[in-house]
Amino acid sequence: KDKFRKAGAIILSSLEKYAKVQCGYAAIENVETKKTRDHMDSYFLAETVKYLYLLFDDSPETAVFRNASKYIFNTEAHLLPLSKPPPPEFLVSPD
Repeated sequence: KDKFRKAGAIILSSLEKYAKVQCGYAAIENVETKKTRDHMDSYFLAETVKYLYLLFDDSPETAVFRNASKYIFNTEAHLLPLSKPPPPEFLVSPD
């Protein structure tokens, strides 16, 4: 779990350093030059920020959604309930 949170902290730091602008977060046009576009992709808030929130959230209200045998998030960060637990080989251990 800590390695994912460390990676998330690096992502957050980079977003603050390179993408934060006066009205939100800009898209990065070129990762080498860090040039930004005057645009924030719609998925930034709907997916990226949601995943980062859930990565650091330890509240009891969302604990059930962190149970990988009951729920999974799709690539668009939508929560999907599972009718039965997935096989163990499909689960990624956060350790």
